[in-house]
Amino acid sequence: MANIFFRCFKTGMRVLHIFHNPNTINRNRLNAQTDKTALPPNLSPSNTINLNYQNTAYRPVTFGASMQEHLGQGARYLGGGRTKFTIDAPNILNMTVLAAKGDNYNNARSFEMEKRGSKFECIAQGVEPGDKYIYLAVDKNGNVLKLHDPRSDYLPNDILGFKPYADWAEVIDHKAFQWTDEKWMQNRKSKSYGWHLPKDMVMESVHIGLLGGFKEAKKEIDIITENAVANTVRLMPIGEFYGDINWGYDEVNKFAVENAYGRPEDLKEFVNYAHEKGIRVILDIVPNHFGPYGVIVPQLADIFAEGKSTPWGRLLEFNGEKGKYLKSYMTDMLMNWTVNYHIDGFRLDATHYMDSDIGIKDINYEIRSHDETKDVILYPEDMRISRVMANKNQPKVVNDNNWGYDGMTTFDFYKSLLSLAADRQKHEFKPDVRALEHIYKNGIDKSHEHKMLDDPFASNEYKDYCRRNLRQPDLGAENLLINISNHDEIGNEAGGKRNLVNILASRLGMELRCNMNWQQAQWLTFDMIKSYVRCGECLDEDTQRKYGCQNPVSKYEFDREFHNAYALNKLIIGAMFMHASPKEFFMGDERGELAPFKFFCKMPKHAINPHNKMPYIKQIENDKGYPPNEQAFNDSRLNSPEYNAKWVNDGTLNFSKDFANFIKTTPLMHYMDFSNVDTYAHPEKNILEVKYSNPYGEEVIAFMNFSRSSYTNFKLCSTGDVKLREVLNSNDKHYNGNGEQSNRWKKPIYSTSIDIAPYSIAVFEKIKD
Repeated sequence: MANIFFRCFKTGMRVLHIFHNPNTINRNRLNAQTDKTALPPNLSPSNTINLNYQNTAYRPVTFGASMQEHLGQGARYLGGGRTKFTIDAPNILNMTVLAAKGDNYNNARSFEMEKRGSKFECIAQGVEPGDKYIYLAVDKNGNVLKLHDPRSDYLPNDILGFKPYADWAEVIDHKAFQWTDEKWMQNRKSKSYGWHLPKDMVMESVHIGLLGGFKEAKKEIDIITENAVANTVRLMPIGEFYGDINWGYDEVNKFAVENAYGRPEDLKEFVNYAHEKGIRVILDIVPNHFGPYGVIVPQLADIFAEGKSTPWGRLLEFNGEKGKYLKSYMTDMLMNWTVNYHIDGFRLDATHYMDSDIGIKDINYEIRSHDETKDVILYPEDMRISRVMANKNQPKVVNDNNWGYDGMTTFDFYKSLLSLAADRQKHEFKPDVRALEHIYKNGIDKSHEHKMLDDPFASNEYKDYCRRNLRQPDLGAENLLINISNHDEIGNEAGGKRNLVNILASRLGMELRCNMNWQQAQWLTFDMIKSYVRCGECLDEDTQRKYGCQNPVSKYEFDREFHNAYALNKLIIGAMFMHASPKEFFMGDERGELAPFKFFCKMPKHAINPHNKMPYIKQIENDKGYPPNEQAFNDSRLNSPEYNAKWVNDGTLNFSKDFANFIKTTPLMHYMDFSNVDTYAHPEKNILEVKYSNPYGEEVIAFMNFSRSSYTNFKLCSTGDVKLREVLNSNDKHYNGNGEQSNRWKKPIYSTSIDIAPYSIAVFEKIKD
């Protein structure tokens, strides 16, 4: 969830949800496969699945449409030199489309559109793919508006005057692209995960702009394939936004690919290439707000809730009669990416700011109702939407007790893990292996409701709501996506610190050394790392004092803590692989990338915060400690020589590859779940044991040491006196550790003779007699 105006969220922010008394809901069921007369209008049995739709609380309003209707708005080429234009605009009195041949904008022809209900339509003869168009409209107040198409596929000149001929869209013929991923798509349709994420999913989240656009990003697919660490790639949002650099969460056209990244066919080539390499593609989408500059949807329809706001402005309305417009828009947007671009799944950003349980259910219901989209992966950013997410007995079914999601993200694992590695409280987690132990066994530390009861910022009214809804969802390991980093966790750290740098700065106490000036601390930390990469030494003490550092770091101290942070970063990666849930990391983390990931965006020069009259860019700079401009974008690029510590990259990547291969080649690890995991915490030593076993006597045990101390002949408590063989040790010289306390090359050992290095993870297999 990207927030350009606030450095952090108050977790107690009140979020209202609409719940319905199940006793008041009509329980008439319909079975779309057996009762054709009970189907919603225009929803034929050929494109439905078993819906078991118990509805009056959230019946589909404009839904029940065919896929052709869902994808019919915008500019649709009909062949024979004819293009159909359709736009839903209830607040507009009349509408005309201007169409230019190719790039000949000055000789555009006009086509008057006919109003049918709330929609305007026309078929334009002589308009073909590659031609450009824009809408001229008259609103209810008589204002003449020049508007881009909010459902266009491509805006080659950006929006809002950023480039000449901004807001003109291009006619795209989706049928022209030649896909070669038929086998992948057939296999995808044949797999019905039920209500859970793919068990083996290891996902790398990436920013397409930093990779150089869609065409260049195919090289990342090659890297993912070669390294064989991840099998899924998640794209941060790629919808059209103002300017040419942005995290993506300020998209204003949710159907169009960002022109700075490439054309629609370039995205299709990227997805097609990924599928041919066996890589799943997940897309991050933003249903909770539009970007602040260039959005025209509010001029077409009333889309805002009265008297409610979010960190990004006015709250979008998904409830009641007014919510029909946005529910249709968001549903069709998901279908567009699924059908026209073969996207395999979606992460829905900050769904709790949609403020509508019913709206979410309506959207998911319609997605699950069509053969083309029913098996697409859907998961929200986190758990802050409802106490009940799904009913395992009715997978893929949307009803009063089920949302139709495949799972959800949980940040508890990451926060608990990072607090241990940094040796200080991170977020609400203190460094305690018992909390991490609980998460290995249960997936989450506490429910959102339990956390809110302990939150001093939560209102009494919201706490009362939480008390009424304390029943924990029935979650399995595959219902949760855990991560060790993502764009938010890195980008919202001071300076965009990745895990290794975050751990280093925390253990060195950089903010304290700089008299709690976090901006000076972040600049000094990164410049010390660049010096260390360049010449093997951190900055001299006199140079450090120029940053306001009152207690300079010695060269010895920096070298020691850098190696410790390097070791702990490998431990974090190993801990991720030992968790039973699907997994996510940010691009470069599998090889210990040191470069920051900063927040970056472009805004119009006149962009002013109306509350404090401060330019938004200046406000973000004050908040982040750096201007969010091209320099921030360039600082975030991978493989920068300034941060290219080869021994760090090679050692971390070798460890990631070997651990991923161990998971793939060890049958027991294919069936990791909360039901077959045993744990044992040693809080006084900061050590955690995690063991997976099965009825056939097989065992895999990970021994995680978060302390500075090394141990010899340490007795494992999670297993008996059995023969063990060490299969992985993060301190091996192969991973640029020092090789001490390694059991890897010894003969099979008994559990009473385990050696463990500081800040390391060692993995053992039980040897059967």
